[in-house]
Amino acid sequence: MVAMRNTVVNATAGGIISESSVGTIVGWNLVYMDYPGSKSVATDYPRGIETEWFSNGTLVVGNVIHTFHWGIQVGSDMGVIASNTITDVDYAIYVLDNAAWPGISTAAETIYDTTYSTVAITPIRLPTGFQGTVVDLGPGITKTDLTPVTFVTSPAATSATFAWSGSSLNLSATVGGLVVFDTANTAASQNLQASWTGSVANLDVTSLSAAGVSFLLQSAAAVVFDGSGFTPSTTYNVTRTNTGGTSRILSAQSTPVGGLTFTIPTSTPSTYTVSPGSTSDITPPVTTYSASGSSGANSWYTSSVTVTLTATDDSSGIAAIHFRTDSGAWQSYASPFTVSSDGSHGIDYYSTDSSGNNEAPRTVAVKIDSTAPSSSVALAGTQAADGSYISSVDVTLTSTDATSGIQSSEYRVDGGAWRSYASAFPVSGNGTHTLEYHATDVASNVETAKSSVVRISGSSFGPPVTVLQVTGSAGTNGWYVSLVNVTLTASSPSGTAIFTMYSVDGAGWTQYAQKFILPEGRHALDYQSWDTAGFVEPKASTSIDVDLTPPTLGGSPSGVQTSPDLTISWTGSDTASGIARYEVSIDGGPTQSVGTTTSLSRRWSDGDHTVRVTAYDAAGNQDATVISFRVSPGSPGVFGVFQTLPLVLPAIALCLLLFAIAFWRRRLRRHEDEARGYVDPDEYPEEYDASDL
Repeated sequence: MVAMRNTVVNATAGGIISESSVGTIVGWNLVYMDYPGSKSVATDYPRGIETEWFSNGTLVVGNVIHTFHWGIQVGSDMGVIASNTITDVDYAIYVLDNAAWPGISTAAETIYDTTYSTVAITPIRLPTGFQGTVVDLGPGITKTDLTPVTFVTSPAATSATFAWSGSSLNLSATVGGLVVFDTANTAASQNLQASWTGSVANLDVTSLSAAGVSFLLQSAAAVVFDGSGFTPSTTYNVTRTNTGGTSRILSAQSTPVGGLTFTIPTSTPSTYTVSPGSTSDITPPVTTYSASGSSGANSWYTSSVTVTLTATDDSSGIAAIHFRTDSGAWQSYASPFTVSSDGSHGIDYYSTDSSGNNEAPRTVAVKIDSTAPSSSVALAGTQAADGSYISSVDVTLTSTDATSGIQSSEYRVDGGAWRSYASAFPVSGNGTHTLEYHATDVASNVETAKSSVVRISGSSFGPPVTVLQVTGSAGTNGWYVSLVNVTLTASSPSGTAIFTMYSVDGAGWTQYAQKFILPEGRHALDYQSWDTAGFVEPKASTSIDVDLTPPTLGGSPSGVQTSPDLTISWTGSDTASGIARYEVSIDGGPTQSVGTTTSLSRRWSDGDHTVRVTAYDAAGNQDATVISFRVSPGSPGVFGVFQTLPLVLPAIALCLLLFAIAFWRRRLRRHEDEARGYVDPDEYPEEYDASDL
């Protein structure tokens, strides 16, 4: 059956459909849609060319297809889909899943040399587990990113060649005697060729340049690599990475014109790296390990742990870092990874340099325990009908931790001191007792305290009694003004051995052995006594306040003051008991309390003055300061001049009058001398002209 050189327009289901016709040729047809709106008979229809219903061996070649949901639908075995041009579609080629509907089978398909554009979803859709051959070069290929390349061969190819010329890349392969190929423009430019010849079951090239070639290869026999365009006269090292680790398998020297040839041994799926290096590099790299997380105790972490691996190499450089967790599969390290689950985890790691040298694997343990332990209590004793105990109660604590183990357990009775648990202990004494307990694991996780209530009604004795004695110099308001000695004396009605615990200012509990000293400050003291019969005294609390330091005090003004209206001020501070009051004495006069006022305003007489201020703190400590100053009118200002004018004006007027009289008499005498014809030049200077008179 042949369908050639037809033009099919506006088919609503399929333009050309091959069904139940073996060896059909569908070639060099123009199939397209130009409806102004969508027109279809079902989802994903219409389709340009379809093969289905056992139309095996169909050749679909050289067709131009556009404006369909699917350009070409492949639904029958052993089809050859080649050299078609497809545009404006959801899928250029859609290979159906086997048994997608009755009559559909897609085995041994061959798809290559497809030109496509304006594809909405994906150019070539392949089903999971596809068995066949596809050669396709998608857009955006670079030297270090060949993910747009689709190269699937089944059966194995006997050769595969990447020929890169300028910005054009051609991939060709021989599969089952048929040469399949595709060509595309790339996003990078170079002149380089690389070919693999042998049994190439699986080849996935991820980077391709003179600086290095990386590829995944599976082969049933040795494969020959042959290339051109590499750096001339350069040693290239070939390293292989698989589940067995990474190792350098060979080195090859490029020719003076950049040719490079070597043979790759039979290979399970492995990743290969071909890179310039040195055969003289025999020193393996060194990898360092670091971890971050919430640190607990005894080398445990109490949170997830982030592991960072860093490698250095003194010659050819690092090719890869490898690691595995808990003896699992080896992985390539790219960035820090996280270990989350509780337990002790073995991290193995090593590095490979570009010359193929492998570091000896290193191992480190990452121990994580993020879960607190759990405790329970068991009570043993004789119980009355109401559930209370008529005897001492033996208390047993049991603590468990699934990961790091129990470090310690603690308990306390009636809000008293926490005690380390070692073995069962008694609780005695009539009344209701509150028992609290918790455990800490080796990693330092602390269990939230649990509590249990014990009621005792048949005890013959009472609890111990502790007498507190405080000695020191008493101040005022309950304060001490010296170091304080504290003595605790306990007695037990049961006559058994007794011990006392105390805590100062909420700190940890300490077993009392001898009197102790309290320094300056406000202190809260808790204390409690037990006896070995299990009788527990209720926790007692008291406050003891010590202030050893008098207040500090300062005041102003000082020196000469020109105004009689002055405010005397002072400041005081006391870090312990605080300022209670101030007392003031003026110029040696009686002392008066002014409370906590810190200033005094009044009119002061001229002369020297002293103000003595005494500060008292709440404990009775005191300190005094003397403020000394002098009141003396200084040089008057503008307003002072005006104020004194009424006093000086009469004096000025009198001086002017006397001067005027003297001057008048002088001129009168000169007139008389001139009338007599005698003028003495020395008596009348030249500046006084006679004509003026």
